[in-house]
Amino acid sequence: MRLRWIQVLPVLAIVAALGSALGSARAADAEKTHDGRLITDHLEIRFRTGSRAAASAERWVVDGERIMLRILRALGTEGDTAPAARFQLFLYDSVPELSALTCTTGSAGFSFGRASYIPYDNPQTAEHELVHVVAGAWPKTGAETRNLFLAEGLANAVLTYVDDVHVHAVAKYYRDRKALPPLAEMTGAADFYAWLRAHPGFGAYDVAGSYVRFLLDEYGAKKVRAYYTGTAPKKAFGKTEKQIETAWLVALDAFEVRPAVQTLLARRNGLGGEFSHFETDPEKRLPAGIRGDPDDWKSLLDAQLTSAEKGVWTRVDDALVGASDGGVWNAATLGRKKYKDCAIQMRVVLSKCGAVQLRLGEGCQAMLVANGSFVWRNAAPTASNGEYRNPQNGEVHLTLVRRGGTLTIFVNGDKAVSGAIDASAELPGVALNGGSVRILELKLRKL
Repeated sequence: MRLRWIQVLPVLAIVAALGSALGSARAADAEKTHDGRLITDHLEIRFRTGSRAAASAERWVVDGERIMLRILRALGTEGDTAPAARFQLFLYDSVPELSALTCTTGSAGFSFGRASYIPYDNPQTAEHELVHVVAGAWPKTGAETRNLFLAEGLANAVLTYVDDVHVHAVAKYYRDRKALPPLAEMTGAADFYAWLRAHPGFGAYDVAGSYVRFLLDEYGAKKVRAYYTGTAPKKAFGKTEKQIETAWLVALDAFEVRPAVQTLLARRNGLGGEFSHFETDPEKRLPAGIRGDPDDWKSLLDAQLTSAEKGVWTRVDDALVGASDGGVWNAATLGRKKYKDCAIQMRVVLSKCGAVQLRLGEGCQAMLVANGSFVWRNAAPTASNGEYRNPQNGEVHLTLVRRGGTLTIFVNGDKAVSGAIDASAELPGVALNGGSVRILELKLRKL
């Protein structure tokens, strides 16, 4: 089971597996809410009649089958085609709807029994989750137990490329920096999810995926299935886990990673690095339709400043300065005029700042935090990208663009993420969480 917490800190930590009673209750609730049904050779696709997810159901008939055939081929179980053995795929309109209807907190998708529960617009999560239900149906072959390092690893090994990057590239990234934990530490953790929470920011899913990808390529799916279902490694592979680890590390050392991928991984791990651009000015890299003309922009630096917390936000010279101890968001509004469709640009210098944001009320927040960029609506995220992170120190150019019910975030001129937000007119504002910020430029343009 894969439950992702999408929250400011720690980075996309994964919570523990659901108990059987709770999982059964959620399954019963989904049976009630998801009254629509389409059948394929391998799947029963469920959706709420009239929902946005329902509009994509026919596509999932095709894509769901394609994903299932890819999984079955990768795991050497293509003969598992009996209609009585269909798996269920429950489609939701969004992560917030998934959370609300399944009583999960910020989960990007999860599985229980023979069913997976996902947002309709995330095929990568669907494939990951469907690997779980396929593997969960395998009978035991031995008495040994496996923690969920192997379960998450199998799912990402089948994907192979996760968020555009080969799982071996991620594992090699940590190995080259002497930050790859011993395999026994990860496979031997009594609670793998607790281990993850103790190692925030570490790409354990992809590292596990790299290990299992190596097993599949080196030994074949049949032996991996035996190992997965309880057969001792010596019996399944003819080698001990330590011997296998040594061979895996040798393979990682030989795996080639292009410079652009190295840059991407460095950015994901908060170490900066820039892709090559013809234009180096972040503002000039914005799309022309957002940049407009200089006269289109109105400075907010001298607008009326209103903050619920005294002493957090002040003006120093020509800059807007904020400082807080962290733990909570400290927000301030600017001016008295409310806006709907608009763009807001901020050039800000961060000093040990845990998180910063631009906002149009609680329902439209562009967050730049330690584990990525987040579109936030009221109390929940609607979209995120782990590549564009808050560097905590240094200068950042952050742009919020709202059109209707969609917010798009640009970081240093690059489009980071788009997601659903409230479209009501609100006062523009800024916020920080910990450390200090010095906003050198803050301006708004109506769209």
